[in-house]
Amino acid sequence: MQGAAVPTEVTDRGRNAREVIFGRKIMDQILEHGGWMANRPTAEQQERLIEDIRKRTTIVTIGRNIIKIEYRDDDAERVFRTTQKMAELFMQESIAAKAAESSAAFDFIDKQTQDYHDKLARTEEQLRELRSANLDARAGSEAEVTARMNDLQRRIESTSQELREAEIRGMALERQVPVRSR
Repeated sequence: MQGAAVPTEVTDRGRNAREVIFGRKIMDQILEHGGWMANRPTAEQQERLIEDIRKRTTIVTIGRNIIKIEYRDDDAERVFRTTQKMAELFMQESIAAKAAESSAAFDFIDKQTQDYHDKLARTEEQLRELRSANLDARAGSEAEVTARMNDLQRRIESTSQELREAEIRGMALERQVPVRSR
């Protein structure tokens, strides 16, 4: 499981922001918010409007976690509303994506923890059965019983360790899940 719950790193945040912002989900909201949908444009007209907005929008990375969104238009009020809405929707999408990523990682760790727990319980049951079945062990089989018990004991210790590690990873993931403000 090494590395399985590592958060993803985005190396080109500007490119990521462009992909998200210029995606249909956000662009539909931008059309509505910017007033372009007031005249009920056709699907083809909407595509042209979106393409026009894309051409007049520049998104670049200016710092480690800072992107700059520039939109050009003749209507200053619409410029303000459009760039503000783009930033707002991008942040919402980013938070939702990180939350989904954290949730998926937590679910994976939780499943692994349960699997290790089940494996530990089965191994402990096998050890109990072995001990019960071999109360009257013969002198010649004592070494075999001891070896089998030692093997089962090692498996229990290994599985217990894996369970502890999975629980620690789960707690770490819970601390990473962003708190959503209302």
